[in-house]
Amino acid sequence: MPCRLPRKQEEAKPFPSFRAIRQNDDPGQAPPWSPGDLPPIAPPDGIPPAGNPAGLALFENAVGNCMIFGEVSDATTLNPIAGALVEIAGTGRTSETDAQGKYRFDGVPPGTFNIEASQLGYFGDTTVITVIEGSPSEVRFGLRVKPTDDSENVFTMEEETVIGEYQGDSQGDLFMDLELTSSIASGISKDDFSRSGIGDAGDAVAKISGANIVGGRYAVVRGLGDRYSNTLVNGALISSADPSKKAVQLDLFPSDLLESISIYKTFTPELPAEFAGGTVAIKTLQFPSERILKVEYGQRYNMNLDGDFFTSGADLGLFGRVDDSLPPGVPDQGSWVSGTTSGRVPTPTNPIALEAISQAEALHLSSPLRPVEGDSKIPESFAITFGDTFRISEDLDLGVVVAGTSSNGSAAKRDVTVGRSLNPGADGVSGTPDDILNRTQTEDRYTNSAGYGILGAAGLRWKDRHSLSFTAFQNHAAEDEVIQARRINDDTAGSGQFADFAGPGTLPTGALQSTPFGATAATFQALDSIIPLRRTLTLKQAEGHHEFGDDEEPIEIDWLYSLSDAIEERPGTRTAFFSQLDFTDPAIQSIPGAIFDPSLGEILTLSDIYGINPAQSQSFRETLSTTEESTNKRIDLTLPVYSDDDGNVFKLKVGGNGFERSREVRGRFFTYNIGQRLNGLLNTGNGGQFGIDYLDGINGTTNPNGNPIFNGHANNNLSNGIFIEENTNAGNTVRNVDAETSLNAAYMQANIGFGRWEIIGGARFEAEDRTFEVLPGLNPPGTVIPRTTISNEYLLPGITINRTFGDDEEFLLTAAWSRTVARPTFFEFAPIRTVDQASGDAFQGNPNLTDTLIDNFDIRWEWRPDAESQIAISLFQKSLDSPIAQAYTLGDRTFINGESGSLQGVEIELQKRFLEQWSISSNFTFIDSLLEFQQPPSGLVQTTFDGQPDFIFNLGLGWEDEESGWSANLNYNLTGSFLTAVPLGAVEPPVRREAFNQLDLIIQKKFDIGDSVGIVTLNIANLLDETDTEVFDGTDLIFSSFKPGRSFGLKFEYQF
Repeated sequence: MPCRLPRKQEEAKPFPSFRAIRQNDDPGQAPPWSPGDLPPIAPPDGIPPAGNPAGLALFENAVGNCMIFGEVSDATTLNPIAGALVEIAGTGRTSETDAQGKYRFDGVPPGTFNIEASQLGYFGDTTVITVIEGSPSEVRFGLRVKPTDDSENVFTMEEETVIGEYQGDSQGDLFMDLELTSSIASGISKDDFSRSGIGDAGDAVAKISGANIVGGRYAVVRGLGDRYSNTLVNGALISSADPSKKAVQLDLFPSDLLESISIYKTFTPELPAEFAGGTVAIKTLQFPSERILKVEYGQRYNMNLDGDFFTSGADLGLFGRVDDSLPPGVPDQGSWVSGTTSGRVPTPTNPIALEAISQAEALHLSSPLRPVEGDSKIPESFAITFGDTFRISEDLDLGVVVAGTSSNGSAAKRDVTVGRSLNPGADGVSGTPDDILNRTQTEDRYTNSAGYGILGAAGLRWKDRHSLSFTAFQNHAAEDEVIQARRINDDTAGSGQFADFAGPGTLPTGALQSTPFGATAATFQALDSIIPLRRTLTLKQAEGHHEFGDDEEPIEIDWLYSLSDAIEERPGTRTAFFSQLDFTDPAIQSIPGAIFDPSLGEILTLSDIYGINPAQSQSFRETLSTTEESTNKRIDLTLPVYSDDDGNVFKLKVGGNGFERSREVRGRFFTYNIGQRLNGLLNTGNGGQFGIDYLDGINGTTNPNGNPIFNGHANNNLSNGIFIEENTNAGNTVRNVDAETSLNAAYMQANIGFGRWEIIGGARFEAEDRTFEVLPGLNPPGTVIPRTTISNEYLLPGITINRTFGDDEEFLLTAAWSRTVARPTFFEFAPIRTVDQASGDAFQGNPNLTDTLIDNFDIRWEWRPDAESQIAISLFQKSLDSPIAQAYTLGDRTFINGESGSLQGVEIELQKRFLEQWSISSNFTFIDSLLEFQQPPSGLVQTTFDGQPDFIFNLGLGWEDEESGWSANLNYNLTGSFLTAVPLGAVEPPVRREAFNQLDLIIQKKFDIGDSVGIVTLNIANLLDETDTEVFDGTDLIFSSFKPGRSFGLKFEYQF
């Protein structure tokens, strides 16, 4: 929890107003950037400066219970420098180093500061440090001796530009950003990113107490994710382009473009009320107070890259910007021509056949249907950051920052085990010995990726009372994933048509299906999938802060305007199904009449060895894009009501927030049909070789005989070629939807401080209209839904109380209660069905879903015995009325309202520095939950929430030797098991991800290069190389299992 403002201290001036500490009354909103005053040059002989910059004395009065400490030494000899002056720039606070070169600031509020160190005969140094909750902040300086003029034996005083290392969470203020909030919170700052091997916002959230990441992208806070949590970027709600979620994809935020990440775990009325687990607050890179120029380059190698590698055949380039749109030869939906359906093969001049051939070839050649073998590329990354501050005039300052990142490379997962559709057997009860899986397969997965991130920001400040800031951000991530699934056993439909063996031989059920290979084989389906994914997130934000009236107690207005666009495209997903024959299976020898010839090995053929007409599994192509545009507007008015010299304050804050979001989902679906005559030829032609060759050349347009594979004949029983049909409007899968959300809110909040107490409380009113339409003509007729609007209104209160204890106020107790809401996403409540064609996973919306109301209770005790130690214990309990959960039933997933839900837990956080060079930080979270719902005919179901682990444990052990520049950090994470989907009925098993251990080692070396600094970082990730496994709960049947592999990364950083 961020440090609160304690009562007046003996050595401090009277308790300041909320303006004096620049309190950010909205912990989720980044205060507008304002450039800082350049430190005034003191006249000689101690004569006071001519004027004091506005706000300087105010900060002198600002006190908190955070600390900044450190040491000043000679950069060459490493000897401590006694009597050096250390100053928090622009605040009037100074400290002089002792005989050991040490200094310390007590009673510092949280925020971002420019720390300056100077001593006669040395070049001064400046750095930026962020003081955040739970982290005593250490800053060490190594000052360089100034050259002397020997003839005069005096030090040469020359004009100099200080170029400091960009360290902290500046939040956009060049001078200071004193963010104070009474919300219980945990966070991680930019300094920790490299020490912990953090690559993006998702990695950072996983290090924060009480949080875990699901799917590498989505935050689960205190056991609750997606609809139960929220994400703010620089204080704004933003778009999400995930077609089935409204959660923001955290991997779209590279750490090189971020200042810090915090999670607010208690609700206060200025926050959006869609809040149960917590609000993830992301702050993008903002403005340093001194010039910064930093360049870095890195590579990372994963052991899974060893071996063969397959690609989509596309070149993503350095930045992943490729044209994946359908070619001009593919007509709009509704104009597709499959071919003639007559009993005869069409003539070469048949206009319908010619049009069908032209369209089919255009689509087919737009991207390879099957992957091609290629070389993997070791992932590499590049980043550059530049920032500076400019004094335009005496009253006006300008700050700018520009940063960019790029990354590209390959990844692989090998020997992935996949299981779907649990069959509880004859007894109908899961968890018994007769359980089987209707579908199993093994997979190898290969991924090529490329992308970039860019950020530009500028800020203006006029007379310390008005500030404006502008931020533009874009991140683009492109990846092509190849899945090669083999040994697929699939009897999901219960048809029993897929025999286990083919060739010579007889089983009790009858003779085996014949093959032309002269031997008996174990038979499987197989597939190759290519899944392109293109994601782009664009933000444009403007915000301002304005003060009017009295300098000491002004009226404050803060405003924010944010535009965000999120696009997720899957521009050409394609899957080719074929047959796999294994002639080496020892079980063949036990089949009467079988011929066992293991020299044939394994054979892949395009023929349907099961002889099913039409084929049970058809190869296909699918395009799907989701575009979401949103606008967030907010305004906050802070009115001073009362303050006195004893530290008693009363502020009233009111505000409004409008969030408009529109989503457009578009998709098309095409299937490859193999005519029955062609399938016969694939089975028997050239002793079976024809089917093998046909599959090998399927990316082209001619068959092994040199004839065209598309002949315009679309008669399934009589065609001897392949024809493509558009089936977007067939079946019951929805791909074309429009949806909108309008969420308007207003709140009133009181901030009261008296003595050792602080109270923040009020209420928030929210009104939402959500509208959706399943479009006619673009979806299956039975799925069309006219424009439908659902509305809701809620008044949601919240209160937080803080109390400090102890002679030095080293103890802090916080208690909070609030009522919040969780709303279903579009794909959860809309009565539509969507299918992942490659995996077969289906999602069915539930139109009967209702919103969830949550009562949140929190209490936290915190003890900071000294500047280098902190212990905190938090207890929380949540009661949910009509909780929403994801349910799993055999082959499908759906969404349900439980009758009730409860969740409670404890978080323990510890930080300690010891033996000068060593530090330890740790957090442990235990969560227990119960979700209850009635599900006829199985009755009452009792389970836990999906995504909620039993426990989360993080441990970090750090060592740093300032003299040598070496440091090392060992980071351990243990995430307990959690459900990835809850059961639909009492007899249905949930899917559970088993506990997973991860251990990472980061070793770093800093060295001087003239006036610059070089840093080399070695990152060894996943030292334990555990298997990541999901199982059907209560059984040993695997849903998914793979080894992530160990990674070795090397990064070079140069700070000018």
